Amino acid sequence: SALGKMRGDVARDALVARWDAADVTADERRALVEALGKIGGDDVLARLRDVDAGRDSELQRRLDRARLMIVRTS
Repeated sequence: SALGKMRGDVARDALVARWDAADVTADERRALVEALGKIGGDDVLARLRDVDAGRDSELQRRLDRARLMIVRTS
C-alpha cells in the first residue's frame, strides 16, 4: 500500500512482481489494486483492464477507481 505513494519505476516493478505472484490473497490483491492505481502508467492500466473481479464487489470497486485514476492522470 505504501509503495503506491512512492511512485517511480522501483515501486512499480515491486508492485507488479507481487501482483504476478501466485500466493496473493484477496485482501492483498485489493491493496495492490489501490497502490497500482496511484502508480499509474499504460502497462499498469493494461494489467488492471484484464482483471476479472468475479464475485468480489470490493475488488471491482477498487479496480474501477484505480482505472479511473490512471486514465485521468494520463
